[in-house]
Amino acid sequence: MFQYATNNYSKKILVNTEKLLYVMEEYQKLPASEVEFTYSYDGNTYTETLKDGGGITVKVPSAKLNELKITKVSGDASVVSIFEAPLTEQLNQDDNLTIKRTFYDYRTGKETTQFEQNDLVKVVLNWNVSPTAMDSYYEITDYVPSGLKPIDNPYSAGIREKGFWWWFRNTDGQKVTFNVWRDSENKQPLVYYCRVVSPGTFKADSTIIQGTLVKDSIKLGDEATIRIKD
Repeated sequence: MFQYATNNYSKKILVNTEKLLYVMEEYQKLPASEVEFTYSYDGNTYTETLKDGGGITVKVPSAKLNELKITKVSGDASVVSIFEAPLTEQLNQDDNLTIKRTFYDYRTGKETTQFEQNDLVKVVLNWNVSPTAMDSYYEITDYVPSGLKPIDNPYSAGIREKGFWWWFRNTDGQKVTFNVWRDSENKQPLVYYCRVVSPGTFKADSTIIQGTLVKDSIKLGDEATIRIKD
């Protein structure tokens, strides 16, 4: 039932409370016994103790995975392995999706990828989702280059632009995300702003548009290079 509610979410009824009750019920099934294990990595030995269904995360670069050795285990524990890998253009991209990113100098309004200290940068994401796309809702993710810092509240930064504002964005460090609807009548560009924080040459990774439920429905935009002068 939980899996069904997750995959077939309601558009009118919020079921977060029911999902939380399920998680709480499952949590009570965890064994109360303690688990202790010892592992060695990078020339050091570590011993961890888990109580009351707790857990621990051990992060290891893939190049050094063979150096991780679990040498001793006392009790029963579950292990989950997660391997993170960058998205590449070799994946099957959905031609029903379009995403394009453009950088502008906020003060001059000119399109550019070259900035100076104290500049304000306007980032515009033009997007489109075809009516034949597999999913109804899509998430657009953009990773801000290291030389820039996204502005959480443009209004407080003195940015006063007329026209369309897209308020439903989320900023988490260098990650900026938007959520869009396939069947929107007016697919206006998404906009966010950044400050220049350090000089240098920085890579702007591809912007990603991906289905919220159908993860295979995905498209990557073009990469870019941002240059910031002293």
